[in-house]
Amino acid sequence: MPAHEAEELLKIERLTVAFSSLVRTVRAVRGCDLSIRRGEIMGLVGESGSGKTMLALAALDLVPPPGRVGGSIRLDGHEIVGAPEAETRKLRGRVAATIFQNPGKACNPFFTLGRQLTDVIRNARDCGRSEAWQVALDAFASVRIADPELALRKFPHQLSGGQLQRAMIAMALACEPKLLIADEPTTALDVTIRGQIILLLRDLARQRGLTVLFITHDLSIVASLCDRVTVMYAGRIVETGPVETVFSGPAHPYTASLLRAVPALGRGRAPLVQIPGSVPNMAAPPSGCAFHPRCAFADADCAAQDPAMRAIGVDRAVACHHPQSTMAP
Repeated sequence: MPAHEAEELLKIERLTVAFSSLVRTVRAVRGCDLSIRRGEIMGLVGESGSGKTMLALAALDLVPPPGRVGGSIRLDGHEIVGAPEAETRKLRGRVAATIFQNPGKACNPFFTLGRQLTDVIRNARDCGRSEAWQVALDAFASVRIADPELALRKFPHQLSGGQLQRAMIAMALACEPKLLIADEPTTALDVTIRGQIILLLRDLARQRGLTVLFITHDLSIVASLCDRVTVMYAGRIVETGPVETVFSGPAHPYTASLLRAVPALGRGRAPLVQIPGSVPNMAAPPSGCAFHPRCAFADADCAAQDPAMRAIGVDRAVACHHPQSTMAP
């Protein structure tokens, strides 16, 4: 295996995810390429409906029916697309784990957290109940839950939102995965708790050498947590690169628009900037570049031809006919 492939824990090529019915087909992901190196934290951003969650679910072979997945997904050297369910099930927890957006809905309300966590650990590690309980205690302690023994004996509704999200992080990390996929894990939390969870994830990633795919709408989280950022729009990746480079000089007009739309201190009463129009209907996406109906730089080429990803610098690429490499946010 070439050295660069050995460094890539997750490699996605030409990924498509489509949902068909009798009257239409929704193309949630349309030919995405993405690679995440071992030990790095990758931020995945974009508006709601851009395909971020579907990309993450496809990486774990969890796309719900009637979804169809095409292309290639290699997770730690294992091909996911087309693999038997029994094989991909072995990778969940052991190689890759996920933290969902709403911890309350991710838990079974009829069982204690200890029961749920030990069941996960026993399934992944093939160990006894007493050993699994000790692993669960250590996992709760590692995410800084006060009195882990008491917390494990509680039901999900007996914990606060912040505590429950810590419990979900502990459940994801208890089986020592190599890749952690965090799908907007702080959306339902208040600002103070959100900051605590971000710091916790950053510390755990550094301590354990975790590879993280962090999905979010919040660009400030990406700036403080991630090494690289990937921007999605209408089921396609439109820009990727190091966080500092992309944020200081976005190349794609959509990336620049997202950055301008973020409220910032020090602007006084300056009006908020918004992106005109709305996210396209993925059952009938626009021709050419999907962003062209909302783009101030669009021309006839943009409306006629969907641009391919192309390199514009070291470890950086963009899908745009007219990349604005010096555009200020």
